[in-house]
Order: sequence, then structure tokens, then C-alpha cells
Amino acid sequence: MTTLRTSTGPTRGQLEIQFEVDDEIAESGGWLVDYLNHSIHTGTLYQAGETIQIGWMIALLDHGALTEESPCLELWEPDFQTVPIQWQRGLNQTFRHLVLQSSVCESLQCEPMFPEIRSAGIVSPSFPHSQQFAMWREETSGSDSGWMFDHFTQDSSQGEFQSLYHIVLAKPEIVPFLALPVGSLITWNEIGVVVQLEEKRISSSDAPVLDGWFRKHTSA
Repeated sequence: MTTLRTSTGPTRGQLEIQFEVDDEIAESGGWLVDYLNHSIHTGTLYQAGETIQIGWMIALLDHGALTEESPCLELWEPDFQTVPIQWQRGLNQTFRHLVLQSSVCESLQCEPMFPEIRSAGIVSPSFPHSQQFAMWREETSGSDSGWMFDHFTQDSSQGEFQSLYHIVLAKPEIVPFLALPVGSLITWNEIGVVVQLEEKRISSSDAPVLDGWFRKHTSA
């Protein structure tokens, strides 16, 4: 485990901020340290209890590392176990999701359009238990991410709004696709997964990132 930490010094009473990540993904966290350092130097003040968005995830600033010797705030992430969100130390899931979603967008040659984990999508009743499904993204508005989730029919008329966090708890297969932009369509069945955006198309048969994810979730 690697601990990464800001190095801003005593700036307007701002405590240093640190977070833990697994050693093999520690390099992915360097940009966040740089971002926090810069934002603090340019006037942002971070306090315990606030959240910041990292990709589609949110991280909680926790005071768990406050000690007299080295006062510091820590970034914690959702544990993906319970509703409502419970928090756990570190940002492992956060960076794994960020890399995965960015890789899918790169494979499709589009810019990520990250929703926020607490934003909503429309879910059909059959979606959480279906072995095959479709998900597509319409225009976003406020806390509506624009995502629709159905049992392969692209019919959301019987659906209801749920938070993306709640949907992922039931169907973790959707994680890689959540940063795809408006107009994206994803279909998943026993053969594989296909991602389409306008004239662009990738699938688990030609995109290694999709093939690995599909095999991981169909090997059981």
C-alpha cells in the first residue's frame, strides 16, 4: 500500500490531504496530488466532511488522520457494499474505475463524459436480474445522468429512477461504460458486449479492455 500526500505547507489553515492506493496503481494517483496542490495554492480550502468528484466517483474528506504530530485529512471512497453509501479508507476503486472508463472511451475515440455516482438513471424492473441487457445514454439534465437500463429491448417506459451507485451494486458489469457520452449504446449477451456511438463500434471480440471485462463477469 502506498500513501500519497499533498505538500502545500501551512496555506490559509489548510491541512495536508492524503490517500492510500495499492502499490500497482500508485502512479495513477500522481495527477490527483498535483491537482490538489494547485487548487490549494490558488485558493481552494478543503474541509472534513466535504466530497470531491474523481471521474464518476466521489471521495470523502475524512478527519481520520488528524494527529497532533501530523494533522492531515484523508480521502475515503464508497465501499460498494451497502445503501446508503458507507465509506472506506483509500481510493483503489476510484482509480481502477477511472482507468477502466477512460480506456473504454479511448478505444471508442471519444472524450469521457463522467456522471456522478449519486446521479440517477432509469432502470426497468427486469434489468437487475437479466443475463443480457442494453444500456444507452440520452441527454442529461441536473441529477439525471441520461442513462437508461433495460433487458435488451431499449424500452424504459416501465422504468424508475435509481442512483447509479445503487444500480452498480446490482449490476457491476455496467461500470466501464458509465463515462461514455450521450448517444452511446451498449448491448451485452452470452456472446459478448458491443459498444456503439454514431458510426463508431467496438466489441469484446476486438477491444482487449472489453474482452477482459466480459470474461471476468461471465466466467462463473
